[in-house]
Amino acid sequence: MNRKLIRNSLSNAVYFSFITFILVWFGGLLYTGLEKTVGKLSMGTTVIIILSLILIIFLLAITNLFLTQPVKKRIKFGERVLSILVFLITSAVILGILSFLFWFEI
Repeated sequence: MNRKLIRNSLSNAVYFSFITFILVWFGGLLYTGLEKTVGKLSMGTTVIIILSLILIIFLLAITNLFLTQPVKKRIKFGERVLSILVFLITSAVILGILSFLFWFEI
């Protein structure tokens, strides 16, 4: 597999996981902060806002992996699919570890 694609997949996974974690954390803070005020948000509204932002970021990361083209040679479709799988697995592992740490507040 192409080294540039692996590096790009791993960096996208780290950025995506970090931003997703920050968005979820901020959504929880926003929900609890506005719960006692006049402008309170329902839980459904907060979840829809957070999930739509995460979906947009996810689609941008996948599009970035598909459109990455090195100068020297062409990339096969199979290598692109493999880079997306690396991105998905790495993101899932990082988000799993972050959610585990956040859940138990280690």
